[in-house]
Amino acid sequence: MKSMILLAVLSALLTLNLTGQNQGSIIIGKGHNYQQNGKYLDHKELAAILRTNPESVKEYNKNAALSSTGIVFILTGIFSVSTGVVYSGLSLIAHQDNNKDKASKYLTNSEITLLSGLGLMAVGIVFGTTSGSHLKKSINNYNGSLKTGKIENSQIYIGLTGSGIGIRLRF
Repeated sequence: MKSMILLAVLSALLTLNLTGQNQGSIIIGKGHNYQQNGKYLDHKELAAILRTNPESVKEYNKNAALSSTGIVFILTGIFSVSTGVVYSGLSLIAHQDNNKDKASKYLTNSEITLLSGLGLMAVGIVFGTTSGSHLKKSINNYNGSLKTGKIENSQIYIGLTGSGIGIRLRF
Protein backbone atom coordinates (compact mmCIF):
# COMPACT_ATOMS: atom_id res chain seq x y z
CA MET A 1 0.00 0.00 0.00
CA LYS A 2 2.84 2.40 0.85
CA SER A 3 4.48 1.70 -2.47
CA MET A 4 1.25 2.51 -4.33
CA ILE A 5 0.94 5.84 -2.53
CA LEU A 6 4.61 6.59 -3.14
CA LEU A 7 4.22 5.77 -6.84
CA ALA A 8 1.12 7.98 -7.11
CA VAL A 9 2.87 10.93 -5.41
CA LEU A 10 5.94 10.47 -7.59
CA SER A 11 3.82 10.38 -10.76
CA ALA A 12 1.94 13.51 -9.70
CA LEU A 13 5.19 15.37 -9.05
CA LEU A 14 6.59 14.39 -12.43
CA THR A 15 3.50 15.62 -14.28
CA LEU A 16 3.48 19.09 -12.66
CA ASN A 17 5.40 20.46 -15.62
CA LEU A 18 2.81 19.21 -18.07
CA THR A 19 -0.38 20.30 -16.34
CA GLY A 20 0.49 23.78 -15.07
CA GLN A 21 -0.53 25.80 -18.12
CA ASN A 22 -2.27 29.19 -17.98
CA GLN A 23 -4.53 30.79 -20.56
CA GLY A 24 -3.19 30.73 -24.09
CA SER A 25 -1.89 33.72 -25.96
CA ILE A 26 -4.18 35.94 -27.99
CA ILE A 27 -3.76 35.64 -31.75
CA ILE A 28 -4.44 38.71 -33.88
CA GLY A 29 -6.21 37.75 -37.10
CA LYS A 30 -7.05 39.77 -40.18
CA GLY A 31 -9.43 42.62 -39.59
CA HIS A 32 -10.67 42.73 -36.03
CA ASN A 33 -10.56 38.99 -35.32
CA TYR A 34 -8.93 37.83 -32.11
CA GLN A 35 -8.55 34.23 -30.98
CA GLN A 36 -7.55 32.56 -27.76
CA ASN A 37 -7.29 28.78 -27.47
CA GLY A 38 -9.07 28.39 -30.83
CA LYS A 39 -12.09 30.46 -29.74
CA TYR A 40 -12.95 33.77 -31.39
CA LEU A 41 -13.22 36.62 -28.90
CA ASP A 42 -15.72 39.43 -29.17
CA HIS A 43 -14.75 42.93 -28.02
CA LYS A 44 -16.11 42.50 -24.48
CA GLU A 45 -14.29 39.21 -23.94
CA LEU A 46 -11.06 40.68 -25.30
CA ALA A 47 -11.39 43.68 -22.98
CA ALA A 48 -12.05 41.45 -19.96
CA ILE A 49 -8.98 39.33 -20.72
CA LEU A 50 -6.68 42.30 -21.32
CA ARG A 51 -7.83 44.05 -18.15
CA THR A 52 -6.59 41.12 -16.05
CA ASN A 53 -3.01 41.99 -16.93
CA PRO A 54 -1.53 45.18 -15.41
CA GLU A 55 0.97 45.59 -18.26
CA SER A 56 -1.67 45.54 -20.97
CA VAL A 57 -4.28 47.62 -19.13
CA LYS A 58 -2.46 50.92 -19.74
CA GLU A 59 -2.26 50.38 -23.48
CA TYR A 60 -5.84 49.10 -23.59
CA ASN A 61 -7.07 52.24 -21.81
CA LYS A 62 -5.19 54.41 -24.33
CA ASN A 63 -6.84 52.38 -27.10
CA ALA A 64 -10.30 52.93 -25.60
CA ALA A 65 -9.77 56.68 -25.14
CA LEU A 66 -8.41 57.20 -28.66
CA SER A 67 -11.12 55.04 -30.19
CA SER A 68 -13.87 56.99 -28.41
CA THR A 69 -12.32 60.28 -29.46
CA GLY A 70 -12.09 59.06 -33.05
CA ILE A 71 -15.75 58.03 -33.04
CA VAL A 72 -16.77 61.47 -31.76
CA PHE A 73 -14.78 63.17 -34.54
CA ILE A 74 -16.20 60.86 -37.21
CA LEU A 75 -19.80 61.33 -36.05
CA THR A 76 -19.34 65.10 -35.89
CA GLY A 77 -17.85 64.99 -39.38
CA ILE A 78 -20.78 62.97 -40.70
CA PHE A 79 -23.20 65.49 -39.19
CA SER A 80 -21.24 68.36 -40.72
CA VAL A 81 -21.16 66.73 -44.16
CA SER A 82 -24.91 66.08 -43.93
CA THR A 83 -25.46 69.73 -43.08
CA GLY A 84 -23.31 70.69 -46.07
CA VAL A 85 -25.45 68.54 -48.34
CA VAL A 86 -28.59 70.25 -47.01
CA TYR A 87 -27.01 73.68 -47.66
CA SER A 88 -26.15 72.54 -51.20
CA GLY A 89 -29.78 71.62 -51.76
CA LEU A 90 -30.95 74.94 -50.38
CA SER A 91 -28.46 76.71 -52.66
CA LEU A 92 -29.89 74.89 -55.69
CA ILE A 93 -33.44 75.79 -54.68
CA ALA A 94 -32.48 79.45 -54.14
CA HIS A 95 -30.63 79.48 -57.48
CA GLN A 96 -33.73 78.14 -59.28
CA ASP A 97 -35.83 80.84 -57.60
CA ASN A 98 -33.38 83.45 -58.98
CA ASN A 99 -32.42 84.54 -55.46
CA LYS A 100 -28.68 85.00 -56.10
CA ASP A 101 -27.84 86.38 -52.62
CA LYS A 102 -29.36 83.43 -50.78
CA ALA A 103 -27.88 80.98 -53.28
CA SER A 104 -24.41 82.46 -52.74
CA LYS A 105 -24.83 82.40 -48.95
CA TYR A 106 -26.01 78.78 -48.95
CA LEU A 107 -23.23 77.76 -51.31
CA THR A 108 -20.58 79.32 -49.05
CA ASN A 109 -22.09 77.61 -46.00
CA SER A 110 -22.19 74.35 -47.94
CA GLU A 111 -18.51 74.53 -48.86
CA ILE A 112 -17.47 75.37 -45.29
CA THR A 113 -19.49 72.60 -43.68
CA LEU A 114 -18.55 69.98 -46.27
CA LEU A 115 -14.82 70.71 -45.98
CA SER A 116 -14.88 70.92 -42.19
CA GLY A 117 -16.86 67.66 -42.05
CA LEU A 118 -14.35 65.89 -44.26
CA GLY A 119 -11.52 67.27 -42.11
CA LEU A 120 -13.20 66.07 -38.92
CA MET A 121 -13.69 62.61 -40.44
CA ALA A 122 -10.01 62.48 -41.45
CA VAL A 123 -8.95 63.39 -37.90
CA GLY A 124 -11.28 60.69 -36.56
CA ILE A 125 -9.72 58.11 -38.87
CA VAL A 126 -6.24 59.07 -37.61
CA PHE A 127 -7.41 58.61 -34.01
CA GLY A 128 -8.92 55.23 -34.94
CA THR A 129 -5.72 54.06 -36.60
CA THR A 130 -3.65 55.16 -33.63
CA SER A 131 -6.00 53.37 -31.24
CA GLY A 132 -5.51 50.15 -33.20
CA SER A 133 -1.75 50.29 -32.66
CA HIS A 134 -2.31 50.66 -28.90
CA LEU A 135 -4.60 47.63 -28.93
CA LYS A 136 -1.89 45.59 -30.65
CA LYS A 137 0.64 46.77 -28.04
CA SER A 138 -1.79 45.77 -25.30
CA ILE A 139 -2.21 42.28 -26.77
CA ASN A 140 1.56 41.92 -27.22
CA ASN A 141 2.10 42.98 -23.59
CA TYR A 142 -0.45 40.39 -22.48
CA ASN A 143 1.12 37.66 -24.61
CA GLY A 144 4.62 38.59 -23.45
CA SER A 145 3.71 38.33 -19.79
CA LEU A 146 2.08 34.91 -20.01
CA LYS A 147 3.73 32.25 -17.95
CA THR A 148 3.68 28.73 -19.18
CA GLY A 149 3.18 27.36 -15.71
CA LYS A 150 6.14 25.07 -16.11
CA ILE A 151 8.40 24.69 -13.15
CA GLU A 152 11.86 25.29 -14.50
CA ASN A 153 14.77 23.63 -12.75
CA SER A 154 12.65 21.25 -10.73
CA GLN A 155 14.61 18.47 -9.08
CA ILE A 156 13.39 15.34 -7.37
CA TYR A 157 15.62 13.55 -4.90
CA ILE A 158 14.78 10.05 -3.72
CA GLY A 159 16.79 8.52 -0.97
CA LEU A 160 16.79 6.19 1.96
CA THR A 161 16.28 7.63 5.41
CA GLY A 162 16.29 6.06 8.87
CA SER A 163 12.54 5.51 8.69
CA GLY A 164 12.12 4.50 5.04
CA ILE A 165 12.23 6.12 1.63
CA GLY A 166 12.34 9.93 1.47
CA ILE A 167 11.43 12.23 -1.43
CA ARG A 168 12.59 15.81 -1.70
CA LEU A 169 11.29 18.13 -4.43
CA ARG A 170 13.15 21.36 -5.23
CA PHE A 171 11.84 24.04 -7.56
